[in-house]
Amino acid sequence: MLLKLSGLLLLAVSLWLAAGMDVIYAQESSWAHRADFASPPRLQTVGFSIGDKGYIASGTSGLGDNLLQDLQEYDPGSNTWSFKSDLPLPLRGSAAFVIGSKAFITTGGGPNGLNYQLLVWDQNSNVWSTRTSFPSGQGRMAAVGVSTDNRGYISGGLDRAEGALNDLWEYDSHSDTWTQKASLPGSGRAYATSFPIHDKIYIGLGNNGETYLKDWWEYTPSTNTWKQMNDLAGEARTGAMGFSVAGKGYIIGGVSFGYKPLRDVWEFDPVLNSWTQLDRFPGSGRGYGVSFVINNTGYIAAGASSGGYLFDLWESFPNTMVRQSIPTDDLFDNPVVISPNPFFYRFFMKIRHPYTGMLELTIINMHGQVVFRKSVNKDAEYIVKFYEIDYLPEGLFIFRVRDPAGIIDTKQTVVHKSFGI
Repeated sequence: MLLKLSGLLLLAVSLWLAAGMDVIYAQESSWAHRADFASPPRLQTVGFSIGDKGYIASGTSGLGDNLLQDLQEYDPGSNTWSFKSDLPLPLRGSAAFVIGSKAFITTGGGPNGLNYQLLVWDQNSNVWSTRTSFPSGQGRMAAVGVSTDNRGYISGGLDRAEGALNDLWEYDSHSDTWTQKASLPGSGRAYATSFPIHDKIYIGLGNNGETYLKDWWEYTPSTNTWKQMNDLAGEARTGAMGFSVAGKGYIIGGVSFGYKPLRDVWEFDPVLNSWTQLDRFPGSGRGYGVSFVINNTGYIAAGASSGGYLFDLWESFPNTMVRQSIPTDDLFDNPVVISPNPFFYRFFMKIRHPYTGMLELTIINMHGQVVFRKSVNKDAEYIVKFYEIDYLPEGLFIFRVRDPAGIIDTKQTVVHKSFGI
């Protein structure tokens, strides 16, 4: 029998349906809606690319055990989809990676429970075969799959007892063997997001069964070591889509706590270890979709929104996206910190500095207009002030704190979030 948590995910989707439809905003120049793949719409699917083609396979199309086993191929040159050979068995919640001209799909759930088979599809022959199964007793749902340097990796997911996993397994296609590697030091997680950049793998976000996560980790296969990176600057989420292009990573959407489907987009720079928010995704907010990259262009597809399951495909143009940096809060580098970031209608201003006297806080929108001004008497080295503002629209704002003599003069970019999608 499949894991109960799969049912909880599908129940959450049904709550979105009861909440009403998403608003679909005007298409922005940084995204383009491409041809939809063939019905049915789905989630818990896998996506991958080989050469100049993209693929979507398996998944579930409904609230019951409506498992799928089709494989569809996308050709960006003609903007068309076509069917390829079906998988040997229907699956959902599986993980996939690509080595050369072959796609590898394993884990997840099938008609008889957890799947251990390693299914291999050869693009050249359009034929499926099997290789050494995923290690016995390590079955799971909602893991992530990623490949680099001609090796595949499976990490995380939920075991049969619905426990969140943080282990990492490496597959060597030459020897057809699985090897357990160093586990991710953070929390176990399901529905995480992962992508490779150069010779490293990045994994983070997801949920551990109790908490939605926003931490981010770097794995170096050559040394089998992990390094914690800066957390995602946006809110914690599960089921986000992600891909890497031209040395940078991109996170799109996902689901925040309370089953809210998201539309925000974040760019990760591994050299600067920094996150930058980009203009919003113009389609439906969504979680549990898939992504792939063709010729240095990222695509996302499928998933679920408050309007239902999806079968649309979107192409991204990261070079055209508007960028606004969201700096990391650091009291040692910046004596003034506004938190939380993002915030809804209330925030804290924390100041640590020997200066005492009058300060002025101003909030400026992206048009250069002052939307809030407040004088503050700083009577101690460390103070915390609490404010509520209920009239700001959703967007980015510059918080500036300064004194008349210029001893303190700092700026911080802060995201204001509305309670809508």
